[in-house]
Amino acid sequence: MQMKFTNRLSIATKHFIFLFISTLMIFVTLIWNNQQDSIKLFRNQVIYDSQKLLENTNLFLNSYLENIQSILLDLSMKDELLLTKNEEAINNELRTTADINSSLINAIYMISTDGKVYSSHKVYYEILGNPQISYLYQLSQKNYGGINWSEPYHSPLSAGNTVAFVSPIKNKNTFIGTVVIEIDLEQLSRKLTPMLLNKNQSFIILTSSGNIVSTDIKKESNIPQDLSDYPRKPSKPFIQNIKIQKNGVHDLAEQSMSLVSVKSDQNRLGWSLISLIDKNVFYENVNILNENFKKAGVFLVVILFISTFMLSRYLTKPIRKLAKKMDTVTSLQNMSTIEMNRSDEIGSLARSYNAMIDRIQFLFKENARMEDLKKEYEFKMLQSQIKPHFLYNTLACIGSLARQNKTEEVRGTIRSLVGLLSFSFDKRSEMVSLTEEVESVEMYFDIQRMRYGNKFTLSVAVDVEAFVCKVPRLTLQPFVENAIFHGISTMEGKGEISIKGTISGGMLKLYIRDNGVGMEQEKVNQLLNESIKRHVTEGFNSIGMVNVHERIRLHYGSSYGIRVKSLKNVGTIVKITIPCGNDESVKDPTLGLTKMIQ
Repeated sequence: MQMKFTNRLSIATKHFIFLFISTLMIFVTLIWNNQQDSIKLFRNQVIYDSQKLLENTNLFLNSYLENIQSILLDLSMKDELLLTKNEEAINNELRTTADINSSLINAIYMISTDGKVYSSHKVYYEILGNPQISYLYQLSQKNYGGINWSEPYHSPLSAGNTVAFVSPIKNKNTFIGTVVIEIDLEQLSRKLTPMLLNKNQSFIILTSSGNIVSTDIKKESNIPQDLSDYPRKPSKPFIQNIKIQKNGVHDLAEQSMSLVSVKSDQNRLGWSLISLIDKNVFYENVNILNENFKKAGVFLVVILFISTFMLSRYLTKPIRKLAKKMDTVTSLQNMSTIEMNRSDEIGSLARSYNAMIDRIQFLFKENARMEDLKKEYEFKMLQSQIKPHFLYNTLACIGSLARQNKTEEVRGTIRSLVGLLSFSFDKRSEMVSLTEEVESVEMYFDIQRMRYGNKFTLSVAVDVEAFVCKVPRLTLQPFVENAIFHGISTMEGKGEISIKGTISGGMLKLYIRDNGVGMEQEKVNQLLNESIKRHVTEGFNSIGMVNVHERIRLHYGSSYGIRVKSLKNVGTIVKITIPCGNDESVKDPTLGLTKMIQ
């Protein structure tokens, strides 16, 4: 009773019940939920730590700016010194200030209204100069009475990139010059790096215009980089993307890499501090948790493997039985049905297989019957192709030769007629060698020459290796017949018929050419499309060009056929291209392509 119940269940139902009672999905669900919760908590912690670092860095930058402001304010109060235009005293003052604050400053300049430039590094300035002096002088006047700062630029005296802070110098509210401080940007970056970096993190500092002040992007970093710059810098599209973001946390997807950015610009410089965190860092500590699940998972996988194997053996046993039964079928004569009393999909498959076997056997018998009928019809059709009128004319010609005591001619004509009839009625094979086909054409030509005399000639030029090729029986004769009756018999002068055969690329190419009256294009189309049942007047048979074309397509495939070209009062040429095979098994329609030209 229990077995009958299980037999009524489908395989899908049995599979579903087994998986439903297993604990695999529960285990996977627990692992997933715990992993996601752990990642979320760790992600929030890393982001919180980064935000705290950014806050501390902003406070440091504000303090850094206050120090620079203090130095600028002190120097801007040296208006009396600038008015003296004592170059040595001014340069010494600037050099002393730069040495005292060497941890902040690379170079200091004073620029008077007459364009005179004083520098803390007078010798270097006189040699290297500074192309940004004019720009910095103008920058100080844009914020008259206050401090301004530039975008990062390359300074010869700083031997690298720097940022300049400028302040106007006044004497009794009259602008008399500008003081410029170029900061040591490299030292500033070294101080900021420990404050901004955690494991698997990178940072970028941008000005309000989006120019890079400092970054720790390295060559091996997965962050998109501009390879044309050295040292390495993030790519411009990447910078533009993070520049337009607001303060806070953002998920980025750049070049198939998942990043989280934390941005803050809460400092008096207006610089944006961006911490870039690789999302993979969120999974590092979670992996430790996963190790505990792996141990339990190994045990469950073993149980699952054993149970799945047993289930697979149980469910596939009837399928294997069905496959074994199918393997015993080695031929159409050895096809038997399968006995299987089941109500599930296996039973349905067995019934479908039995129905297919019955159908195949029926179709096989029907196909054999149709083949027999086809052969019988083709034979009768071949027999009907011999016209009494042709035999009458041929026999009358033989009688006329006999009355004239032309014994040799009578013998030759009879031999040709007997050979032609034997060749036409030979049922051993549809395929014959090209040698046999050419001989039948020559016999047919001999008979027609007895009737028409020397009105036309026949020449055959076939490559020696082409004679062994197999062709369908009566492939050439219909075209020679058409050439005689439709091309040459009605023309004035002597007719010429030539047959040429060559082999090229494994293909046999036959050309039948005459110098008869030719045909208009409309007539060519008519001959190519005529019915196979159409009889040619006074012809030896009714095969016709369409008959040959269809037999070639039947034997070699629909890609093959004949090509015909004809010019009025010039002649006609027929080209036949078929695979060259030396046995009857050459029936590969993929060997080439021959189309009918209409």
